[in-house]
Amino acid sequence: MDGISIKATSKINLGLDIIGKRDDGYHIIDMVLQELDWSDEVVIRKYMFSAEDDALFPDSNRLLKKSRYFVQGNIVLRTIPAEADEYYTLQDGAFDGLDDDERNLAYEAARLMCDTYDIKEKISIEIRKKNPMGAGMGGGSADAAAVIKGINELFELGATEAELEAIGIKLGADVPFCIRGGCARVGGIGEKMETIPSFNNVHVLIVKPDFGLNTGKMYQLCDEIENPIHPDIDSIVSGCRDNDLEKLCANLANMMEQPKTESQAVILDIKERLKQAGAKGALLTGSGSAVFGLFDDESAVREAYDTMLGFAQDNNMTMFITRFKGE
Repeated sequence: MDGISIKATSKINLGLDIIGKRDDGYHIIDMVLQELDWSDEVVIRKYMFSAEDDALFPDSNRLLKKSRYFVQGNIVLRTIPAEADEYYTLQDGAFDGLDDDERNLAYEAARLMCDTYDIKEKISIEIRKKNPMGAGMGGGSADAAAVIKGINELFELGATEAELEAIGIKLGADVPFCIRGGCARVGGIGEKMETIPSFNNVHVLIVKPDFGLNTGKMYQLCDEIENPIHPDIDSIVSGCRDNDLEKLCANLANMMEQPKTESQAVILDIKERLKQAGAKGALLTGSGSAVFGLFDDESAVREAYDTMLGFAQDNNMTMFITRFKGE
């Protein structure tokens, strides 16, 4: 096998609680993550350089922004931004800040896999980017997870899911979940996972403002809250296990909504608009800035999209419809 294509699916947080901080500075979390049927496509190939390639990349260590290629050692990375289609409103400049160098988590994942398993062959990674950046939907983590799984399969390494998750946690708290997928309660610093049955037939409307929120800064602001309100994660899990959307939506909560930031008013406004448009519940996902609304009917989520379209376009927001994955 010379190549493989992997779907890098995004996620949302149905609940996010911060319950402590370790001595090394990592936060201890308790959250419920749900995989979405919305993904980048990551294509990985065993790529052998030709004479033409050597002429294009003479030092094997160049970032060519025009073609969005990055070459470092035995790894070639290319990113291709997505285009909008039906029920997908893409904001102007949505992918302008995309890291296509050694800061890209997909590259870091490939480098880590090569170092761990002593892979010397050339590897070509092409990411067809659809997951929004700076949204709190795990786009970069999903790409990294896809690379980890893809290299394991492409090179027939035989690593178990648990072994791949142990590699993933070195890259970020969401990466192990993105390797596993489905729905799960996630604890510790992201390494503890309890699989939960996914809902049936839940539709999602994502609205992302034209700004991102820095994850580290949001955790810092949460640390400074004097009397934080902690989400009821147990009730969220119970709602999922009972396949009770009303119960789930009544308990949706994310501590990242509590800091008083300039963006808070925008986030709360989007939440309220989603509810007025018919969402059973709405919440900021991860550290933001995307907000999701949950619907139990496909026609209802499409009507909400139409209702929100003018608002999204006027404010240069990304908006799209998806659904829970892993049902």
